[in-house]
Amino acid sequence: LFCRNSGHFQAHSLSSLDVLWQSLATNSRSIFRLFYAMYFDINEPVAFWDLFNAAKDDFLVSSDTALRQQLVEFSDHRILRLFHF
Repeated sequence: LFCRNSGHFQAHSLSSLDVLWQSLATNSRSIFRLFYAMYFDINEPVAFWDLFNAAKDDFLVSSDTALRQQLVEFSDHRILRLFHF
């Protein structure tokens, strides 16, 4: 998992990010915060299973499928990029 900050992508405006933030459920916001906290802590792509274990420990998800659904939504909104090793 990786933050979308490449020059290849159109940047979000502050207002579009605010609209997105307001549309997220509380749990989704918590997953979003957790992901970015982990990303900026290591400044590298975040491994799915590391994020899953942290989210599960924080009672944000109970299955990998639930987390995958959330990450796909973030990817669809072009907030992060999913890739496989």
